[in-house]
Order: sequence, then structure tokens, then C-alpha cells
Amino acid sequence: EPVAVENVVMLAVEHKYIKKAPVEVMDMSLIGEGAAYVARDGQIYEVKWKRAKTTDVLSLVNKDGTPFAFKPGQTWFEVIGLNSKVETLTDGAWKFTHLMP
Repeated sequence: EPVAVENVVMLAVEHKYIKKAPVEVMDMSLIGEGAAYVARDGQIYEVKWKRAKTTDVLSLVNKDGTPFAFKPGQTWFEVIGLNSKVETLTDGAWKFTHLMP
């Protein structure tokens, strides 16, 4: 069945290899800040994620630093690599291509 949520968040995060073989193991540090995108109500919002230390809650803020307002309901988070491609297509749609690291 399709997943139906009110908010979809894409966090651009640095991916580092801890181990490459025989099984790839990656570390994704969610400390600091970085670019993020939120799909809500048929639009994409460019925001920033922030988290100063591991005991803090991750927050999303608008470009002016004010907290980003989620639509009430369920939220899906996706972590993409910093090398990922984010494109705005000619029809106004967005395309996210996840690339690591």
C-alpha cells in the first residue's frame, strides 16, 4: 500500500564509511546543521536542520531562523547524502537523486 503522510522531510547529511567490506557500514552525523527540504501540501519548502549536541532534539528552521511549522499528522524523514542532486524541473516538480558519500 502507498505510504500516506502529511509531511516528508529530506535531510542532507554527511555520510562517512566506517567499514566498506564485506558489508558497507555508514555513519551519518546529525550534529550541526545543514540543508533540508520539506514536502507539505503539494509544495517543497527549503529549510535548515539544526542539532547542537546528541541530547538535543533535531529542529527545522526557515531561512529567517524561525521554526518551520509541520502540518499536524504523520511525518516521514529521509536522510540523503551531501552529494545528492536536488533539481527543480521545468513543470515546477522537484527531483531528488540520493548519492553517497
